[in-house]
Amino acid sequence: MSGTVPMISVTDAELDELRTRLLNTRWPTAWPLNGWDAGTAEGEPRRLVEYWASDDDWRVHEAAVNALRGSPPARSSRTPTRSAALSSMSPPAR
Repeated sequence: MSGTVPMISVTDAELDELRTRLLNTRWPTAWPLNGWDAGTAEGEPRRLVEYWASDDDWRVHEAAVNALRGSPPARSSRTPTRSAALSSMSPPAR
């Protein structure tokens, strides 16, 4: 795919800033309801933030998206947009 514009291009500085923001999340006080009764179990957002800040390899996901066959960049209300053509793996959905 050389010569094509990547669909996603995030700098190391942006990823570092995101990790810092995730690790500095200010968590709310516990809600009086338990588990998913309050919308989400209390530990789930913390688990996700810990994963995204420490274990997730953004570059793997970025490369996978950039490997998709996509349209040339277009503009929609001053925001550059891209789209990708994907086929379903389910035969009835094709």
